Amino acid sequence: ISEEQLEAAKAQYDISKAQQQAIMYQIDQARASLQSALDDLSKTSYNSPIDGIITSLRVEEGEIAMIGTMNNPGTILMTIADLSVMEVEVEVDETDVIGVEIGQQAEVRVDAFPDLTIKGKVTEIGSSALQKVTSSEESRDFKVIITLENPPGNLKPGLSATADIITAEKTDILAIPISALVLREKEDKEGEKKDEQEEGVYVVEENRVKFFPVKKGIMGEMMIEITTGLEEGQDIVVGPYSALRQLKDDILIKPEEKKKEE
Repeated sequence: ISEEQLEAAKAQYDISKAQQQAIMYQIDQARASLQSALDDLSKTSYNSPIDGIITSLRVEEGEIAMIGTMNNPGTILMTIADLSVMEVEVEVDETDVIGVEIGQQAEVRVDAFPDLTIKGKVTEIGSSALQKVTSSEESRDFKVIITLENPPGNLKPGLSATADIITAEKTDILAIPISALVLREKEDKEGEKKDEQEEGVYVVEENRVKFFPVKKGIMGEMMIEITTGLEEGQDIVVGPYSALRQLKDDILIKPEEKKKEE
């Protein structure tokens, strides 16, 4: 082989080697592009952290969804809910929330099901008041979450509901209507009034009323427990508070006859 042919072969070899390196570089680029495409593809599929159904779909196919940043929330695509676990959010007044505890039983009534009462348990109590301003003054309520036990299958999210939370419960007690209680100034043995007030009820004895001081126990919406001061079977006066305040011992009254049940 001549020297010229050898030089030509070497040059051709160098060219082929350079072409090979260029092709290998293109292959690496193609692999990187493929990996990037696969990574992008994996990000187009989102798996829900819970089992459930789509209760709200915010976007349609082809719409642009914005990615969230630190200061700007992203587009909400959909809402997925596990309807086997239903919660009720209620607002409890600041004067009542002190008696509410985790685990207490509750009875929930949904407006859409007026004849249905669903049992539940308190599972969350707000640590701070909800700030709301009414027409006259600022209202302070606390958010309380009640988890329903065995909710019906046709119960839907977003329905209006109310709840009674059982903060205390007793059986076989003496209870009277709250409207029977009245405040009256204390009197000493001589009948002189003091600056202090005491709570009690007016008992009817031989068509005349007599004030009996009482001590209270737990209270419900309409009834209140009486621990001392009354006995079962005594007739008491129930009426508007303003009328009870006008009563005095030994006033003659006409008891209302009990209506006979038809």
